[in-house]
Formats: sequence, C-alpha cells, structure tokens
Amino acid sequence: MKESKPSKLRKSQLDKLLGGFGISKKNAKLSSNLPDNVVDGFEVVTFYGSSRRLKSLTRMEYIKTLTEFEYFSTGEFLADVDRKRYQDFIEEIIYSAKNIFPEYSEHINNQPVNLVLLFSQLYNFRLRVNHLFQYSLGTRMRQEFSIEDDYFFSFKK
Repeated sequence: MKESKPSKLRKSQLDKLLGGFGISKKNAKLSSNLPDNVVDGFEVVTFYGSSRRLKSLTRMEYIKTLTEFEYFSTGEFLADVDRKRYQDFIEEIIYSAKNIFPEYSEHINNQPVNLVLLFSQLYNFRLRVNHLFQYSLGTRMRQEFSIEDDYFFSFKK
C-alpha cells in the first residue's frame, strides 16, 4: 500500500505540513539539547537503536533510519529545539508532579524532564484513545454474539 498513488499523496501532504511547522530531519542536530537540571556529577547519555540493526547508533545514524513522520511521532524533533522555548511547560510538569507525589519532591527537582519521551507517550496515548472511540456501534449490531464486545460494553454503562 505504501507505493499506491493515494498513499504517496498523503505522505507528501504530511511531509509538507510538518515542514510548514519546521519539523524536519533537516533540522536535526548532531547531539540533542540536554536538560539544564542534571545533578552535578551525573551525565545524561542517550542510546539510539533500531530493530533493523543490532549495534547502537549515533544520533544522526538513528535519525537517518526515521521517516519525516517518524521523526515527528517519536518526538525526536523536540531534541532539536531550544528547551528554553518550553521552560514554562517544563515548570508546569514539575509543579504537577510535586502535587501528585509530594514525597518525591526532591527527586523530581533533580530529575530532568525528557520532552521527547513525554511527547511520544502522549502521542501514543492519544492514538489509543482515538482508536477506542472510533469503535463502531453499527458494526456491533451486525455481528453475531461476541463475548469480547459484550464484556467491553459492560464497562461503558
């Protein structure tokens, strides 16, 4: 399906949309922007890998394995943006985490916020929720008895 005309058109449209927002592998930097709040004596090290290769990769080797859309959907584009742009958001994350887990406040202060990981988790959560709500009730009405569907619907009541 990747080589079909509609698929190529959608890919082209997505690439142009991402490019319009400045999200492109062309903007990738040799090393990612590291957080400022790393405890003295410690260093943040990121390992890159691919299911297609058994050895670890440099960041640029890893970026080359990604499509433009994967560069976006993994959140990797955030590693190439100045973290100061998101400082208010990072402070909000830290504030919220301290309110939820006050006993870990000191640990939260010393742990850097990984925006790439956060974006990836939120993006994938959004996809799962969207998939859940696209479940068609019309399809359910045309099916024979399904214990899985009936069990699923019992949670919606």
